[in-house]
Amino acid sequence: MKKYQRIILVGCLVLLLTGLLLMTGLIDTPFSHLISQIFKKPLQTRWITNLHRIGLAFSLAGLILAGFIRFVAPGLPEFARRIFQIEQRLSNRLQNWLQGYLAPASSSPTKRADSTRTINGIDGIVAAGFLIFSLLFFLGRLQGNYPTVILGGDGGNIASFATAWDHPELFKGDELLNNLDNIRIYNTLHIPLIRALHLLTGDYGLAYLLLLAPHIFLHLLGFYILGRVLFKNRFWALLLAVVISMPFSINLGELWGISRDPLPRFTYQAILPYVLSLTIDWKDRPRRWPWLMVFSGLLFYAHPVSAPTFGFAIWLGLWLVHPKDWSWKKRVLVMLGLGIIFVLSAAPFAVNYFTHHEQGSSGNYEAILSIIQNFFPKNLLNVWEALQDFWKIITNSGLFPLAILGVAILWVIKRHDRKILLVILTWAAGLGLIAVVIPAIERTIEHYFKLLPLETELMRGLRYFIPIMLLFCLWPLSELSQRLKNRAAARSIAVLGLLLTGYWVLTYPPDFDKIGPALTCLGQGKLVCVTDETVTQEIEVIKANVPQGAPIFAYTTGGPSFSYSLEIRYAAERPLVYSFKDRGLLGYANHTALLDWQANNHNLQVIEENYSQTDRVESLIWFARGLHAQYLLVDFPVSQSTLENLSVSSIYRDSQSTLMFLKPN
Repeated sequence: MKKYQRIILVGCLVLLLTGLLLMTGLIDTPFSHLISQIFKKPLQTRWITNLHRIGLAFSLAGLILAGFIRFVAPGLPEFARRIFQIEQRLSNRLQNWLQGYLAPASSSPTKRADSTRTINGIDGIVAAGFLIFSLLFFLGRLQGNYPTVILGGDGGNIASFATAWDHPELFKGDELLNNLDNIRIYNTLHIPLIRALHLLTGDYGLAYLLLLAPHIFLHLLGFYILGRVLFKNRFWALLLAVVISMPFSINLGELWGISRDPLPRFTYQAILPYVLSLTIDWKDRPRRWPWLMVFSGLLFYAHPVSAPTFGFAIWLGLWLVHPKDWSWKKRVLVMLGLGIIFVLSAAPFAVNYFTHHEQGSSGNYEAILSIIQNFFPKNLLNVWEALQDFWKIITNSGLFPLAILGVAILWVIKRHDRKILLVILTWAAGLGLIAVVIPAIERTIEHYFKLLPLETELMRGLRYFIPIMLLFCLWPLSELSQRLKNRAAARSIAVLGLLLTGYWVLTYPPDFDKIGPALTCLGQGKLVCVTDETVTQEIEVIKANVPQGAPIFAYTTGGPSFSYSLEIRYAAERPLVYSFKDRGLLGYANHTALLDWQANNHNLQVIEENYSQTDRVESLIWFARGLHAQYLLVDFPVSQSTLENLSVSSIYRDSQSTLMFLKPN
């Protein structure tokens, strides 16, 4: 029996004994107390039953794995050898058939040796094109959205957090920002950047949006560089940068590609290709690997949801590029050291996260779980349903079938040099482990012990399968076009690449419709030609008539889910007593406040469903008073006669909105 088999059998024995110990009930009391202390939950009798079930599962797993290692595993090498022989024969036949059409990679007539370290005028033109597109996209985003910049939900939240950090005294009556502990968990680099840019713009919304153009430029340029590193060809690198930057929506409320706002996930994916390029370039330089782990760990400060997913994938891929003369002991120690470096780089963020995670005490498992299931993205806690949704998206779009075909082609034509291919496939395996397997295990444990989720975001790492699949769609075409001896055939492959790129851009385009107005405006010698006077006027009225620190309730017709009004926080710098968006941060930081949010959301929904717009005003006033609001803003006009009978005074009224002061009772 080999040494590693003995080690695994010892592990099986430990697993079996642990399971038996759990089943005996000898450690029920101390283990239950430990769980209670870790998760700050009162002792519950069902935990003992769940411990016994886990003990049974451990025992069975130990027995089954031991039997597999002892009786099945010895025959696996021979089975694997035969499978490998079959694969080799098939690969050789395909290679021999292709030999008449393909030139060796090193002697391709299309100058395969295009150095990734050489920068010439073409690269400058490509970079200039990326920069122009980025600036036009940014200016297009401002058309009709200036001088008061309206951001998306997440963007509005981040700008509001920056505002609250600068002026905490202004938000004492705010539902979320009344206590900075509610937002300390959101400790990304965006907050200091917005606060610094605000010194130049005097506007938190505009300060945040100024980050958009650099994000788009870095994203396009980064994937162009990655394409050059992988493909050794500028044409195919450009196609990769374009295809991989198109916005592609998946489930769980996630989007891959260019975003309208410089969200943290966009920041991460804009920096990611540079780290991946270094990983490939430094694959044979082990002394530089610690820097890869440092860079991967620091990306927690860009987007903490993405960092563990791709950080682990990069770490796992390094195993395949260890020098062949390294012993197993050295391999394990190096991987352990790299993992420690990654953890230490992310440690300050992790300490902050766990220190401020769920700082309120809910005492109501069912209620909090119901809020997460009903008001957070669909299937966020259901791994298998989420996987099914994701599977439908990637198969219906044709992305997955094309990617699998691409992997098969690469496996054949790169038979003598599969190292990078295997590394990227290992990245995909690492993504699957962190984004699927770990959440599945976590959800199972939490379900058994009736524990609230420690995290709900790792599964959103599914989005990183999209760029890997897009990569595998173009990579085989790049290889074929550069190896085909027949120039007409090579040009045909290039045309096919252009057609596929054009199809993808037309199917999943960014907001191209905003670029035309931006160009027209520039032709008039202006940066912004179309302004949004309505929102700007409302914000200016609030600034002029609502005292600083006076809480506001802002109502939007259509139901609670439409009531965001985050611009009141970051543009008017006034507190909001309710926003539908607040559920996200409260779900992490303060479950007590989240339960209050649910009650407010329910009451607002009742008002929406049971009263006409005219009769709704009195109920909204009652609702606002209950939240200690001093001002009420509604998105419809209210007649003066109606206001006179409701113990309120009109501050501002036009055809689209009404701002009123709620007189003290």
